[in-house]
Amino acid sequence: MGLREYILQKLLVYLLVLWIGITITFFLPRLMPSDPIENYIAQIQTQAGQSLSPQALEELRHSLAQLYGLEGTLLSQYVSFLKRVFLGFRFPARPFSSFPRPVAAFIFEGLPWTLGLLGVSTILSWASGESGGVGGRGTFTAGAGPRR
Repeated sequence: MGLREYILQKLLVYLLVLWIGITITFFLPRLMPSDPIENYIAQIQTQAGQSLSPQALEELRHSLAQLYGLEGTLLSQYVSFLKRVFLGFRFPARPFSSFPRPVAAFIFEGLPWTLGLLGVSTILSWASGESGGVGGRGTFTAGAGPRR
């Protein structure tokens, strides 16, 4: 197998994995038993402490469905989703229920957990690689000394 075939094979596998990931990302929210738009509306009304008029509710439902690409058949939603992903359309990054909160607050809230998990996983992978080594004889083996 030449270099060109190798690179082409890796590129095809990459594109397949990318398509599978995007497809899972599309279908998972649609498999949830509840309606995400109704959940947003309920959160907004709970936080505001008041209810909207029926006309305002219908306008809000329509605008949210349009914003999140939830109009039409499942196939048309999927095609629209793929277009948005590949054309670089930015999906809403956070729910409307947390509107006044800046994005930096979300990042700093999750940063300690991210750094903690990254640190622990790095140490564990290093330790397991060093203790196991090639053939089960790692550098931590007593009396092993330098390998020759």
